[in-house]
Amino acid sequence: MVTHFGSLELPKPIEKKSPALIDLTAEGYRNADGSLCNFPVVEAIRSSIAMDVTLNHEYLPIRGLESFQDSVLRLILGNCSPAIINNNGICSQTLGIKNSFRIAADFLKQTDRLANTVLIPQQTDNSRREIFEAAGFMNIKNYSFLTFFDNSQIFDMSAFSKATDDIPRGSILLLSPSSQYPTGVPIDRAQWEEIATIVISKRIFVIFDTPFLGFGTGDIAEDSWPIRYFAKLGLSFMVAVSFTENFGIHDDPCGALILVADNTVNASNCASQIESIISASYTNPPQQGARIVTTVLNNDCYRREWNRILCEVYDHAQAWRKKFYELTRMKGFTKSWKFITDQEGLFIFTALSAEEIDYIREEYSIAIRDDGAINISTINDDNIHTIVGALLKSSINFRSIYLPLLLLFFYCSFNLFFYFKNILTSNVQKFEIMENSHGFSFVIDLIY
Repeated sequence: MVTHFGSLELPKPIEKKSPALIDLTAEGYRNADGSLCNFPVVEAIRSSIAMDVTLNHEYLPIRGLESFQDSVLRLILGNCSPAIINNNGICSQTLGIKNSFRIAADFLKQTDRLANTVLIPQQTDNSRREIFEAAGFMNIKNYSFLTFFDNSQIFDMSAFSKATDDIPRGSILLLSPSSQYPTGVPIDRAQWEEIATIVISKRIFVIFDTPFLGFGTGDIAEDSWPIRYFAKLGLSFMVAVSFTENFGIHDDPCGALILVADNTVNASNCASQIESIISASYTNPPQQGARIVTTVLNNDCYRREWNRILCEVYDHAQAWRKKFYELTRMKGFTKSWKFITDQEGLFIFTALSAEEIDYIREEYSIAIRDDGAINISTINDDNIHTIVGALLKSSINFRSIYLPLLLLFFYCSFNLFFYFKNILTSNVQKFEIMENSHGFSFVIDLIY
């Protein structure tokens, strides 16, 4: 009898652990008790949809709700964008940001012969690499844009430039338009202009990674400025965006994939190709999440309320950054944590080492991401002292291990240096060597 799965090996069993006492890994904006925050404007629209007997439940088009596509294009590119005026921007509804990236990766693999190399930020979600690997990309590189300067984490323009120096023309580059996810490090407009210059000179194809639109600065237009700037320059690019987080609709996940082409004909051809890729994966996207987003974006009252919520989220995050930093000062951290007050968005990027992260997990039962990023909305008055105390203890613990070893190393090196110096000095011998043929003589100091 023929078996198709005879060589299949069981994966390593997942080690079951007791639930963490404090979970800093949760996605989405959280209430003080750890539950997902329900935006009032969204709940009002849910109720309205449930009561509306006139709504039909037909299949949506393959690329999603058309009013959603138009609304999202205008939200992100702006009403006066050349891409909208010239009709060379297209939008497809997706199941979320990971689905947006998968469609983008499949599309580029099938259509763009130049796109063989993918540059992914070192400090980002591992799923990005996995998606491009699954799409068949073999040459995937990580690049780092983060550096410390004067107690701050900043975007290192020289490191970014160096990372793009040796890549082939036409490579794919992933970059967040605001508060680089998950580091929260902002890029100013002058730096974006430098990035655009590099992108043009190397013919790089950019995919904007936008999982938390509006949470970066509390302002959609400000968060989207780099995207709009690229469109103004006439560049071709993609935007993978999620509305799951910034609308709090985790049970109705909704995202979009925007593509800006160089002309209308190419945009239409790309839309057809994307439609084929989507139809091979699923019949059509669901309606509920797209209806909620579209209703908010097309109703002035709802839109103002949503914008107010985004500002609230931003203000809350920044206030807790300052509170967190002040507590680290009060507890006497030797390392300054001022850099977190310069970050933006939903996450604090701690830059903890792997050893410190493991220590915090094991000793304090605190769940924290592998990259050390913390969802700031998971911090509250009940757990902030425990979290900061764990961070302090982890830093002291590893200083107490490595500092004595370092001192011991220098002590031994110092003593060995003088030991061998005394031996060598005492064993200097002078030899007189006579040159028989020429009659020259000289003295050589031979050091053993």
